[in-house]
Amino acid sequence: MGNQAPTAGASEPALFKRLQRKLNPQGQQLHRCRQDSRDIATLGRYYVTEPAINAVVATHIHLADWLAEVA
Repeated sequence: MGNQAPTAGASEPALFKRLQRKLNPQGQQLHRCRQDSRDIATLGRYYVTEPAINAVVATHIHLADWLAEVA
């Protein structure tokens, strides 16, 4: 297994939680936007915030791609 992030076959909730665990030590939080939200066009299904500066730092997150990037 090593440092490789096994994403093949992983469910969306599992990827969400795994990425959330990777971002928390960096002071960032992963969020899921509701399908019926008026902000989904702007934020995408997943987005990242940084509470220390009270800002959205990334939008339209693809979970598997981001997980590979931060792993």
